[in-house]
Amino acid sequence: MQNTRARMLAAVAPTGRPHPLLAAEAAEDDKQAAYASADRYITREHPEVAAFLAEDRARDAERAGLLTVPQQTLTYDEGLGAHRTAPIDSAMRDIDDEHTPDENAAVPLLGAEVVVTNWKPSEPLQEDGMFRPGTAVEGRFTQLWLMYGTSTGTVSPAKAREIAREMRDFAARLEALCDVADEIATDDYEAGA
Repeated sequence: MQNTRARMLAAVAPTGRPHPLLAAEAAEDDKQAAYASADRYITREHPEVAAFLAEDRARDAERAGLLTVPQQTLTYDEGLGAHRTAPIDSAMRDIDDEHTPDENAAVPLLGAEVVVTNWKPSEPLQEDGMFRPGTAVEGRFTQLWLMYGTSTGTVSPAKAREIAREMRDFAARLEALCDVADEIATDDYEAGA
């Protein structure tokens, strides 16, 4: 900060006013110094708040490495009539045996997005694919749409976390099952060829 001020004073001499870029740099230095001072005060006087802020910053940093800005930001989708994030999806493409490889290549194996609506049906769809009039509950509803290939399920954030835990458990068991399949496959016709 001192170097910036010295440069500003040196730059003032010919015109009597500092150069705008140097003034902006000094303002940014002052802002950063104010943030640092506030952080020191909070750490000293309110350690529980400092701990909360540290956890919050760590969570934001972790999330920033996993999700893009559009995947964290709600935008209005006129066709849907709701707000949604950009979807996340797996690099692995769908594996449906009933589709061609080209069709499977167009669909992620797994995907998810946050969708916020201002209504929620209180009854299932009728046979004609429509909701019966007056069967919607109005209010704000945040849900995750989880996709497996071309299938979509709508769940609450709490249920999505439960599914994520189950998927981690399943992935570990799938790895173990792959090991068993590798052992069994040593006797396969293709293994001897």
